[in-house]
Amino acid sequence: MQKDNTIGNNLRAIILILFSIKLIVACIQQADYINTFYSIKIFREDPILILRRNLLFEPIILLIGIIGLFIRKRIGFVLMLLLPSMILTYSIIPAFTPYFNFESVWLRIIPVILFYTLINLKIVRSIYRSTTIKQTVLLNIYAIVVGIIISLVMLYFKGLFGA
Repeated sequence: MQKDNTIGNNLRAIILILFSIKLIVACIQQADYINTFYSIKIFREDPILILRRNLLFEPIILLIGIIGLFIRKRIGFVLMLLLPSMILTYSIIPAFTPYFNFESVWLRIIPVILFYTLINLKIVRSIYRSTTIKQTVLLNIYAIVVGIIISLVMLYFKGLFGA
């Protein structure tokens, strides 16, 4: 039992490192983007611009994933899988356009599948109290549905759907 806890904690540490690196990169990219195209004064005058331009969504979703990593319940499992679910959604949406590039989709989907495999190992599942395969499949479906909803909301604010 002690060996399983050590392996599970090591896997959680690896996931935390990956999320942290991605969070730092996302924050740097957002800061560069904001400094290049906007001024801080614009955000004070029109804070809705942050939503319309999908600014700061990726760092927020990454923070939610990191928080989910520390919540050792089923909700933590779902929160941890939000970012990969959103990446899957953004990889699949271009398939419905005439400019679909099959090779670029696989470059995005393969790491997500590997991440899902890592998260769904029995050792990690036991940390989040998801003991049966049925519970794990349900939690994965919840994460995918919530990720799709968040992605569609982001696309709506960006103006790709509706007015």
